[in-house]
Amino acid sequence: MINIFRRKRRSPSQIQLGFRFARARIDKEQHKWADYLNGKTAKTSHTSKLIGLILFCFLFGGSSISLIVHGFNKSENVKIEKISVPSYVITKDTANSFITVPILTSKEYRNIQRFKKSMDSLQTTAEGKLKYDSICKARPGLMDSVEYTEQLFINQLNSK
Repeated sequence: MINIFRRKRRSPSQIQLGFRFARARIDKEQHKWADYLNGKTAKTSHTSKLIGLILFCFLFGGSSISLIVHGFNKSENVKIEKISVPSYVITKDTANSFITVPILTSKEYRNIQRFKKSMDSLQTTAEGKLKYDSICKARPGLMDSVEYTEQLFINQLNSK
């Protein structure tokens, strides 16, 4: 019989071994705490444990019921107040008062244009085409960034 659909057993990875170690450590610590707490309650009688359990249930059950009842009680109205805005927060009015600093200078724009022309001139020869392709392969998105930067400068000029 051919076992095509049988799963292959893999050896456990480092992560699985780490989780096993962590689980074993947690179990060991839990047993330590359980032994410690059992030692503390070993001397108390059965009736005092029962009374403590009943008090615990009444205390926390009563507080839970109280919270539920107050949640459905319609007599208390929730007051909605206006939120005060701190003075250091920038609003639309203060944002318009800032002086915009040019992102690109005209010198930087000229450098970008020269770089773009030199990259375009590489495509004219076969050897240059190989260099252009290797540059674009090593730096994917380079020419897109150049185009984006040119558009950024043009938008900057139009917004003045």
